[in-house]
Amino acid sequence: MPLPFSVVTALPVLHNLAAVRFSLYVVLCAALVLAVGLDRLHATGALRSRWLVPVAGLCLLALLPTWPYSYEKSDTPAYFTSSAVEQVPAGSLALTFPVPRFPTSAPMLWQAQADYRYRSVGGYVITPELDGSGTFRGGVTAWERVVGSAPSGRLGPVAPQVRAALLLEMEQLGAQSVLVADRPGAAAVVRLTTDVLGRGPDEVTGGVSAWYAVDARARRGALGLL
Repeated sequence: MPLPFSVVTALPVLHNLAAVRFSLYVVLCAALVLAVGLDRLHATGALRSRWLVPVAGLCLLALLPTWPYSYEKSDTPAYFTSSAVEQVPAGSLALTFPVPRFPTSAPMLWQAQADYRYRSVGGYVITPELDGSGTFRGGVTAWERVVGSAPSGRLGPVAPQVRAALLLEMEQLGAQSVLVADRPGAAAVVRLTTDVLGRGPDEVTGGVSAWYAVDARARRGALGLL
């Protein structure tokens, strides 16, 4: 038997709601019920004075936050907070590894710490599916599909048609840079990018292998793909 909230998850508009986000209002209503109950007990004399302090203490105890606060170290590659990132043309598109995508939002933080020097594909964002429902997996690029297998060790040499598809996408997107962060699978992505662009990285610094002045159209011409 589905719980009451699961009944509305298939309805238009409401299907994107998250039940946990209603917890604030549930707690508020519970607090109001408790307050009214205590007030009535006090008015009838049923709540004796010796219980006031323990009850008040329990109410305050429930409000105490978990301590210490949990946190996660950002571990941002130094490249994104150094002058090295200024070699990326301001406002240009850079293909990154990892690609920002739910549940991994770290590359978006790096982009922000670089003062939004560049634009990127992907994102921790909900986009519409063909049927109108929301998804975190919308708008996946060929680049993301290919490099997405790198962390698991499944990215090896790619077929010529895959290389051609990546170059065509780079040209269509207007990608001018490729930034590969030193994360699991990075070595395979560096080999892939070197193969696709026909040259090694222009710079390896601050935990990032970077290619600048990417000209996918010229590379396609050199490979006879035009």
